[in-house]
Amino acid sequence: MPTDPKSAPAAPDAHEPGSLLELRGTQWLDAKAAPYQLTDPGAAEELAKDVCAFANGGGGVIVIATRMEHDEGILHRIVGVEPAAVNPDQIRKLVRARITPSPRGIRVDWSGQEERVVFTDVPVQAPDTLFAVPAPVGKPGSVRPDTVAVPCVSF
Repeated sequence: MPTDPKSAPAAPDAHEPGSLLELRGTQWLDAKAAPYQLTDPGAAEELAKDVCAFANGGGGVIVIATRMEHDEGILHRIVGVEPAAVNPDQIRKLVRARITPSPRGIRVDWSGQEERVVFTDVPVQAPDTLFAVPAPVGKPGSVRPDTVAVPCVSF
């Protein structure tokens, strides 16, 4: 069972996302019940913020296709995602376009045999680098070009 951001990608890499079950969302693990709908400006903003927070917080993994137990942040059940629902290249492009500087080594990939999940691995970044995203101005998708936000992980 993964216990830190360096070991967290091992489960998806081994195609054993089930080994993440019963873990609580932490500073290095975030579970999403459904793929980010990147045509929705708010969802695209949320993805950039989530990846940026892990880049600033020492790395982590976002796993898509899980059920949370009673909204307590515990990975309770793996629910597969249809391949047509996620475009890993689109996620990578969005991360490069919206996070400054662009985090290095981001991986977006599929895992699992029967119940397929999508995971985004944000490796540990250079310790002297601070990542930022355009700050929202209230309406999802609207940003001020002269203002940035510096997301941090907090659990």
